[in-house]
Amino acid sequence: MLQLLDVGEFGQAIAGLDWLALDGLESRSTEIRQLARSVNASWHYLWEHENEHEQYVAFASKSDSKKRPTAAAALLRAAIQDTTFLSLITVGQEQYWVFAQSEGLPVKRMDFVGTAHDAMHLVRDFVSAQHKAPQLPVYTDEPALFLDLPFSIDPRSMSLEILGHSIKKADFGKAAFKRYSSISVPAVATTLALLIGVSGYTVYESHAQTQRAQAAAQANAIAEAQRREQLLADIQTGINKGLPTAALSEYTRTLHTLPMSVAGWHFSEATCASSHCVVSYSAQPLATWQGYIRAKPVDWPEPELSSDVNRLSQAIPIPVENTVTRKSEQLLDRSTAHFQIGNLAQMARVLDLSLQTPDHWEPVAVSTGSGTEGIDIPVSSTFTATGPAVLLQDFVRRLPNSTGITEIIFSKKEKIIFSLTGVVYARP
Repeated sequence: MLQLLDVGEFGQAIAGLDWLALDGLESRSTEIRQLARSVNASWHYLWEHENEHEQYVAFASKSDSKKRPTAAAALLRAAIQDTTFLSLITVGQEQYWVFAQSEGLPVKRMDFVGTAHDAMHLVRDFVSAQHKAPQLPVYTDEPALFLDLPFSIDPRSMSLEILGHSIKKADFGKAAFKRYSSISVPAVATTLALLIGVSGYTVYESHAQTQRAQAAAQANAIAEAQRREQLLADIQTGINKGLPTAALSEYTRTLHTLPMSVAGWHFSEATCASSHCVVSYSAQPLATWQGYIRAKPVDWPEPELSSDVNRLSQAIPIPVENTVTRKSEQLLDRSTAHFQIGNLAQMARVLDLSLQTPDHWEPVAVSTGSGTEGIDIPVSSTFTATGPAVLLQDFVRRLPNSTGITEIIFSKKEKIIFSLTGVVYARP
């Protein structure tokens, strides 16, 4: 979503642009003209790079901005010295602007304005793809939004006000779009008249048809390549939603260190997902919330208190790092994955373990049209397992490698029982 931002005394700049790469197969002006046709462009901004083969362009229409717009991303580039960085800046009520730059170039789909939920989804995907996430500079005025990330980052202060004080008038001028126009009507009319006089209308029309066909073929090839790239990215995201089974050790380590009783509050259940566990405690006679808050470990956050005075919920952050990236070509085929889980379910029965095998498979991404026909889209299916917590580690080690963990619940009954919800990924 495009949005105009107020940048100090300089005026407004436009954020949320779609940055398109120039592939260098044609002249720069030809590529810009071909890309501009599909967006009804009135303005264009060229993001130049020291490598002339790595350039990006963004467009805006008259409806986006009646007067010459300014690229907000280019202002960040001028204000920040780092060649690779991530920024998240408040731009309105519950609205945030996310922008990322890698090696001096804008990252695709990372100039975005939207809600905190949508913005942090992009942030997680970008940070998880960085080889040196802890050293990634993050410029933001909302560092609290990054606390739940399973990564350590290098936060630095940045806001629209700071941006306005960090640039010069010349920077604002350099970030301005240029007017875009296709071949002018007078030029076409003059050329047409000359061609009619010299070679005749038929020759001109044939040449024009050839150019239109070439432009259409080029535009179609670009669109197909973009759809293929998008589908491959969606597949990679889809098969890595579930945490790897290695994350289980962090959950069980947390469980083993939990106090079973805090000031008269007894452990009853722990639910672990993503990068935190929520522990439920039940009150014994004379137990109070005040007594619990005084006695709980000092590094725990404040508990969540509900209308039920006999229960409380305690969130505990878990340092889970998703360092394993699944590749679609490494997945088992669907029948093999189903066989391995089913075989494990049969053996688990004698150990008082219950494993509900997958029964419905769905693709992890959706094909978006031509250009993606040859791509095999992996499938996924959920399963559940229940049993004594002491057997959990050995049980999980026997699951297929392409298994992910969605949620684990530890419940205290006669003994501690686990209930695991997982997902298995496979080739179709």
